[in-house]
Amino acid sequence: MFVVGRFLGKDALAAVSACSAVIIFLTSIIIGLCMGSGVYFSDLYGGKDYDKLSFAIPASFVFIFTLTMGIMAATIVFLNPLMRLFNIP
Repeated sequence: MFVVGRFLGKDALAAVSACSAVIIFLTSIIIGLCMGSGVYFSDLYGGKDYDKLSFAIPASFVFIFTLTMGIMAATIVFLNPLMRLFNIP
């Protein structure tokens, strides 16, 4: 934001600031899923349940990847309503 505000002006800084709320929201969902997966992996590893662990790691990767692609597609499709929801002109 420093670079945008300093070199591109107030309008560009306002656009970056307005969109950052949407990006932070979506990123937080994905980070939360990854952290939750890590807790589950640790539980399985600590319980020495390596069979479930060897299934859980790729399954969580596929799930989080699929969810990320779904969120990305929904964000692209519903971009204008999201912009109105966050009062972004």
